[in-house]
Amino acid sequence: MRSNSSHQFEEGLPFAVYTVGTEMQASITRLEGFSANQLFLTFSGKGKLRLLGQDKWDIINPGTLL
Repeated sequence: MRSNSSHQFEEGLPFAVYTVGTEMQASITRLEGFSANQLFLTFSGKGKLRLLGQDKWDIINPGTLL
């Protein structure tokens, strides 16, 4: 698994930090997915998410886990 974390995780832990985003991002469409499984945890701020095939955008608020 790729990670940008220098922390050594306990053997067998099923996830690792891949990246942390703090900047504004333009909308992205990933027709073939992403190279890693993703878990989003929002501490502050908010954003919009639309799953492929959906017309409606969901608002992701602070304290959201997706």
